[in-house]
Amino acid sequence: MIKRFPFLFIIICITHPAYSISIQELLGNELAQELITKKEITLNNTGANLRIAPRHSASRKILNQNIQELKPNIMIESLFLYTKPASANKSAWSDKERLSIYNEIVKLSTLKDIRYYSRTRNKMHALYESSSIIDNTTKKPIRDSSFKTLPAASSFYVSKKDTTFGDNIYLYTYNTSSLAFTISLKNTSPLKQAMLTVVEENNLRIFVTMLDAEEYIVIYGVAMGKGTFLPGMKSQINSSISNRLTALLKWFMQKTDIGLKG
Repeated sequence: MIKRFPFLFIIICITHPAYSISIQELLGNELAQELITKKEITLNNTGANLRIAPRHSASRKILNQNIQELKPNIMIESLFLYTKPASANKSAWSDKERLSIYNEIVKLSTLKDIRYYSRTRNKMHALYESSSIIDNTTKKPIRDSSFKTLPAASSFYVSKKDTTFGDNIYLYTYNTSSLAFTISLKNTSPLKQAMLTVVEENNLRIFVTMLDAEEYIVIYGVAMGKGTFLPGMKSQINSSISNRLTALLKWFMQKTDIGLKG
């Protein structure tokens, strides 16, 4: 009988779904209930203090490293809640579901479809005119990636033509675990407007983590920046960054939906 235990253990590991925790464990009871009710929570200008970050040590480590390195003077946090469709595995996302979602969220050319609320235009507007992954040496566009097995980590240089800041290059870095996808991005070129540098190279960082929480997927985002702002400008930039973060997290929501519904 003892000799059979290893074989039984292998069968259990294969058939048992991936590890998952509840939304209450991730956020605490009060914040979890607020998110379930509102579906979306955004905190503007939280300085350098995290107030609604999920309790996930691996993603928090990456986020804290970015905060310590950048020392931002603008930071916005957002939480979005995605409810899994009836066809999805509710106890935990399956390996097939994780791979399907991952292959959607690395289709970075589709960022050109994002629309956001433009404060200056006072209406919804296209965020990017174009977006493509590029070869960092030649700067030439290459196809979106597609994976047959889930990588532990991957990174992409992305050229985007912003409707406000023009052409810029960003570095996207993805990390995976059984519970989460963590995506970090930063500008590798300065953001300019009317020939003036608004944000220096590497001084705009956006962090997204997507966490499996049984019947939900919690999507947490942080946008942080560092700069010297004229009087009155900080609140305007804060609002703009917040609207852009909201648009990006909605893109991740859409991609999650496509990945799970096939």
